[in-house]
Amino acid sequence: MKKVLFPIPTLLLVLALIVPMAAPVAADFWGSSTDLTMTVNGVDVEDVSTVEVSDGESVTIHITEVNDGPTTSQWAPLINVYVELKVNGALVETLNQFSSSFQGTVTGDPNIMEPGEVWEWEFTLEINSDMMLEAIGHGTDTGGFDKTWNPTDGGKDRDEYAVVWFDVVDGNGDGEGFTPGFWKARNHQDYWGPTGYLPSQTFSGVFNVGSLVSLLDALSAKKKDFGDAANLMRHAVAAILNAAHPDVDYPLTEAEVIAAVQAAWSDAAAMDALKNELDGYNNLGGEI
Repeated sequence: MKKVLFPIPTLLLVLALIVPMAAPVAADFWGSSTDLTMTVNGVDVEDVSTVEVSDGESVTIHITEVNDGPTTSQWAPLINVYVELKVNGALVETLNQFSSSFQGTVTGDPNIMEPGEVWEWEFTLEINSDMMLEAIGHGTDTGGFDKTWNPTDGGKDRDEYAVVWFDVVDGNGDGEGFTPGFWKARNHQDYWGPTGYLPSQTFSGVFNVGSLVSLLDALSAKKKDFGDAANLMRHAVAAILNAAHPDVDYPLTEAEVIAAVQAAWSDAAAMDALKNELDGYNNLGGEI
C-alpha cells in the first residue's frame, strides 16, 4: 500500500475530521480494546433477551469489564473506568472500582485499568415491575478517546453495552386457563370438542386413578361424596381440558397434568398442594 505523508498541522486537521467517522470501531481504535458482559443468575443476557420473574423476585446481576487491549500498545491502559446502570432509561447507579459490589482485582495504580485486568461487580436486584436494565461501560484511553456505547450519535462501541428486559408474571407464570365452572357451564360445552375429551368419559379412564364418575360430574365433585379428592378432581378436569385445547396457552401439557394427579393421589397434603397449583393456572383467564 502506498503511504501518503502529511505535514504535521495538516495531519492533525485530518485526524480531527476523521475520528468521528471512525467511532463505530472505537473499541479497537489506537490499539485499546474493552469488552463488557452482563449475566442474570449466571446466564449471559446476549443469550436471553427477556427474563421472566415473579413479582418481588430477586435476581443476581454480574457485570464484567475486561481490558483486552494489547499490552504492547501505549493506548491500551484506561482511566476513569465505570459502568452506568440504567432502569427504563434512567440512570440509577454508577459502578467503579470503589463500589461495594466491586469484585475485581486492581493491579498497580487503582485509577488505571491495565491491559489484561478484569473488573467485576455483583449485586442482587429485586424486580417489582416490568423493566429494562442497561449496563453501559465507560473508560478513557491514553489517547483521550472515550470507550463507550452512545446510541444518540455515531460513537457506538457495542462491546460496551448490555441490556436485558424483565417481564414480571404472576406466581404461576404466563399463560391461559379456565375454571371448572367455565368447563361445566352448559353454554360452554361446545368448547370440549377441540380437546378430544367427552363429558361422558370417566375420571379414572383419563387419569388412571380415582372414581368412575364422568368428567362433567367431576367438575362438580363435593367432599361429602369424594372426600379430600373432591377439590383436586374439579381442578384436574379443568386442567386437562385447558391443556388439551389448541387455543388455550396452558402452562402444563396433558401428560404433565395426568402425571401430577397420579403422583399426588392418595396423599391428602400432596393433593391439596396440587389443587392450589392448578387453581392458580385455571384462573389465568384468556380468550378461547
